[in-house]
Amino acid sequence: MKTVMPSQASPRRRVRRYPNLKRRSPLVLLAILLLFCCIALGTTASLALTPSHLAQQSAAGDRNLIEAVDPIPADLQLSAEVYLEKCGTCHLALPPEVMPSETWRQLLMNPQDHYNVSLDLITPEILLIWRYLNNFSRALNEGESEPYRVADSRFFQALHPRVEFSETPGLETCATCHNRAAEFNFRSLTPEWLDAS
Repeated sequence: MKTVMPSQASPRRRVRRYPNLKRRSPLVLLAILLLFCCIALGTTASLALTPSHLAQQSAAGDRNLIEAVDPIPADLQLSAEVYLEKCGTCHLALPPEVMPSETWRQLLMNPQDHYNVSLDLITPEILLIWRYLNNFSRALNEGESEPYRVADSRFFQALHPRVEFSETPGLETCATCHNRAAEFNFRSLTPEWLDAS
């Protein structure tokens, strides 16, 4: 029998416990961790950015915060509140029904050019706003172009069938007839328009 000296022994191969699993690069793990942190931070930021007065009203059980449009389900309350806070700060926030979904989508996809103004929105806010607008707006007919002014929207025209405007309607003219438009209440009308609907 031949004796093998320890220095002459063949090197021992390390046996892998799980041979089907490949070793992951530390960069892939770092990228996954970074993605998870961004999602968690974005969700936290969107909750933190809820306007305090709206959050207090919601906490107090006031679920009828917005009277202007159809009742808003509980799962869309935050989305509606973010829409009002972000869009109603610079101009009158329109009810989503006034413009088609495609117009809202295009406006949110390019926040750097919102009627020649750059919007300061972060991705979670855009997603929350889109969720609200998409749920309450309507689709365009096939071949119909996207309106970017309320006067050009057939939905706006359908909501104002017997109204003859002396000037081209815009955001600033809403309050002429809708006396509580600044509160996002478009159902309330000035006395001269109560019987026009």
